[in-house]
Amino acid sequence: MFPPSFADFVSFVRNDMGISTAVLPDDSTSLAVSFGKAGEFMPAYLACAEIMYSYTDALLNLGGAYLIQSAVDVAGSSFFDDLRNAFKMTGAWRSGVITSSSDNASSASTAVGNAMQNLNLADLQLLQTPYGRTALAFLQEMGTYWGIS
Repeated sequence: MFPPSFADFVSFVRNDMGISTAVLPDDSTSLAVSFGKAGEFMPAYLACAEIMYSYTDALLNLGGAYLIQSAVDVAGSSFFDDLRNAFKMTGAWRSGVITSSSDNASSASTAVGNAMQNLNLADLQLLQTPYGRTALAFLQEMGTYWGIS
């Protein structure tokens, strides 16, 4: 299973994510695009023998996050729309972590770690699903090349 193949990704989607062929056929372009995009954005140098299982897990999870973000529902289904609503990926845009809040009588603030301060818009989008968070956690462990420390 290293490097992960498209068949591995489809298996991950079916078995780990629990998405059936009834809502996402095997020939869906959403599957191919999500897997391809994950392969493009996952730094290739991380695919080394020492961390191959972590790399595979991160790549499959990144593809899963992209799938949830962009998959088109088949006719008569609202599976992906419902999933995006459940993860609060639709509606009001949230730009990041709030560090302080105040009014006339009180105030509060929170220290935000460097990892959260350095997130870009794509990273913030990935934080909205457990699959994106899994991929980002792996990338953060690998260091600052990804743009996160």
